[in-house]
Amino acid sequence: MSDSIKLGLAQINPTVGDFSGNKKKILHYIQQSQQKDIDILTFPELTITGYPPSDLLLRDNFIQKNQNVLTEIAQKVGQNIHVIVGFVRQKEGKLFNSAAILHDGQIQSEIAKTLLPNYDVFNEKRYYTPAEKIQPVTINVNGKTINLGVEICEDIWNTPDQTPVTKILVEQGSDLIINLSASPFDYNKDSVRQKLLQNKTQKFKKPIALCNIVGAQDDLIFDGRSLVYDSQSQLIASGKEFQEELLATSINISTGSGEPVQPPTSSKNEKIFNALVLGVRDYFRKTGFEKAVLGLSGGIDSALTACIAREALGEE
Repeated sequence: MSDSIKLGLAQINPTVGDFSGNKKKILHYIQQSQQKDIDILTFPELTITGYPPSDLLLRDNFIQKNQNVLTEIAQKVGQNIHVIVGFVRQKEGKLFNSAAILHDGQIQSEIAKTLLPNYDVFNEKRYYTPAEKIQPVTINVNGKTINLGVEICEDIWNTPDQTPVTKILVEQGSDLIINLSASPFDYNKDSVRQKLLQNKTQKFKKPIALCNIVGAQDDLIFDGRSLVYDSQSQLIASGKEFQEELLATSINISTGSGEPVQPPTSSKNEKIFNALVLGVRDYFRKTGFEKAVLGLSGGIDSALTACIAREALGEE
């Protein structure tokens, strides 16, 4: 019986409300992962609905469709893989920002988000109820029992006056922490995330994987850059910026260790340019627009705008 497990992070670009398109994308990455013998595959926060669904959450048919799609996806998951996917759970009239663990055609477990951000671009307390309990989920991988600590985005960013979700999951025996994220881009965010996971793994001596969404939705841009740090606080997997990707790494579940990798590097200007290109491209793709009109004055502002538009939409 091997102590090594293969962990996959599907850093994908869903579209809010596009259940058919999101389902197709999720199933594609599940199939890829099964071909690569990945044991545990995780997707980002609210994968099925897209992020942020905002006031679509007030529609009963939207919630029901999201739950139906979750069931349809679960039925496609085989015996040799566990899949963690974000969705909206409804229980007794309340909504929970949740993650489901899918295995062998079934929804094995459902875990709700504890910390609901309500600042800056976030307004989650308007829609969701916090988790009713915090505890790991036990799964069996290759004959080995693993306690998974599953948390969602803000749960790992707790301030001293908030519930320490990661700490509680570790104290309850989690072998591995998996965080489903929809963490918006700013040009310092990548280094902040890395520092956060470095500090958490140094403190708790457990591997942590953060799977972040990629893409743009309205005024938000998500950069991806999913990360996995092992129990020695070494970076063992690092996702690309602004691109969809299936990221894979191996972890010795007994020691929590893996093989270190080097993170990609890019300049501040490169990050901002690529974020703007993705924002424009996804706005057109997700709304169905096909043409842009540019006003060119000959100055630097309109020249840069033209450059971004050309990169996002093509020179034609």
